[in-house]
Amino acid sequence: MDPQLGLAWYAGNGRQSTQALITRVLAGIAARLDVELLLIGGSGGGFAALQFAGRLGGIASALVWNPQTDFLKYYRSSVQPYLEACFPGGTGVSSTKAGQVAKLAREGVRHEVITAYAADEMPKRLLYVQNASDTFHVERHAVPFIEGLGMRAIDQHRYATLDGNGMLWFGDWGIGHDAMPKNLLIPLVSRLLDPSIGVVECAEWLQENAPRGNAKVPLSFAGTGTRASLQVRANLSETGLEVHCTWEDKEECIPPQYAFYVFSGEERVQTRWYEASSTARFPVIPDKPPTRVVGFAKDSFGDKIYAMTNAASKDLANNG
Repeated sequence: MDPQLGLAWYAGNGRQSTQALITRVLAGIAARLDVELLLIGGSGGGFAALQFAGRLGGIASALVWNPQTDFLKYYRSSVQPYLEACFPGGTGVSSTKAGQVAKLAREGVRHEVITAYAADEMPKRLLYVQNASDTFHVERHAVPFIEGLGMRAIDQHRYATLDGNGMLWFGDWGIGHDAMPKNLLIPLVSRLLDPSIGVVECAEWLQENAPRGNAKVPLSFAGTGTRASLQVRANLSETGLEVHCTWEDKEECIPPQYAFYVFSGEERVQTRWYEASSTARFPVIPDKPPTRVVGFAKDSFGDKIYAMTNAASKDLANNG
């Protein structure tokens, strides 16, 4: 369609239903050879592997690393040239996300996989490997995928689908969007070529053999076993009210964000919305002395925990 186009996700164009056609070709290969297919790919190829393996269902498995799960959330410098080259005519494709979604829907092109996967259009086995220092893909693609599928946290590195046939593993093998190295990729391909080996076993192999760097993985309160460990302390002095949250820190995780409510009796009189700082200071309102403070912590998935002081204002003044 355009010799300058560098990325198109095997998503197709305005002249043919490429995704549907490729699905038919792959299904025909699997049927003719009586085999399960293993689709592999990283980044844009990871999106393609996810998308086609989902369409093929029980006759395909997928191994992906640092994939896009919604290519419209990828960099505009790649998305817009694809849309303009592959869907020419008229005034071009809208630069707004809503306009792009509508255009692709009219063309029958799937730009994201989460909706279909959440509706159980999934491959037989899925191993999704994400480099933790690739912040762009962690935040825009991996975290929404985990949330959209309701994946359960096994620990901070591993998330599983409810049926156990899909696994997302956060590793740290390089800088940012670095591809998965051959010493990890080749053993995983070898294992998944055996239809009897599950993704749980593959993720356990990664836990034991993959290098551990310093990148922080997304924080999930659901996967820490420390939901009740948040504490709030408050100290009232002549200069104001200082409040502080403490939480059992997981050094390998992205820190939570914190918010505070200050109550006078049953009335909430002051608020500090979510910020990275676990400490906040409030001026004292003369006719509404603070009697209780509620502290909140929010993890990488938007899940919240809270704790409160249950002291009267005189106790706040003493020790919080």
